[in-house]
Amino acid sequence: MQERTGEFFPGSPFNALMVKPPFREYHYIDMDRKKIDELEKLAGFRKDIKIYHGDCNKVLLNKVLPCAKYSDFRRALRKVAYEPSPQMGLFGEVEERKVSNETIAEAFRSRLNKVAGFKNVPKPIAMRNTQNAVVYYLFFASHKPVAEGIVKDIFKKYKNRRG
Repeated sequence: MQERTGEFFPGSPFNALMVKPPFREYHYIDMDRKKIDELEKLAGFRKDIKIYHGDCNKVLLNKVLPCAKYSDFRRALRKVAYEPSPQMGLFGEVEERKVSNETIAEAFRSRLNKVAGFKNVPKPIAMRNTQNAVVYYLFFASHKPVAEGIVKDIFKKYKNRRG
């Protein structure tokens, strides 16, 4: 909803619903009650959309991630997260080794561009804790080049910050 005019415009939540092929579930989290109300209108009676009012860090840890089953994503993760090792196993079988987190992040960025159709997907920013370990990657995807430029400037500013 456009704040100045009150007019509807398709933002990120709406765009996510238009991605083909669709996701099995959508989880929207916001602290702003007005935005939650708009998301509830957008969702209607769809059972594949879950809406949470609160801090995204707490909601993700306590409500969303505990429901995600590794078995649902294992096959897709194996294709991205592992590669053949140059070393053979004891009985000649091909061993696998985990690729770097950066490689996984790049695969996801590529998918946002090629599969989801976002024209502007800058490299993500690694979000780090106080020990400088990467906790997650923050991605941005847009159809507008000007938005990518703005986000690149923001990402550059915070790139080397610790949690």
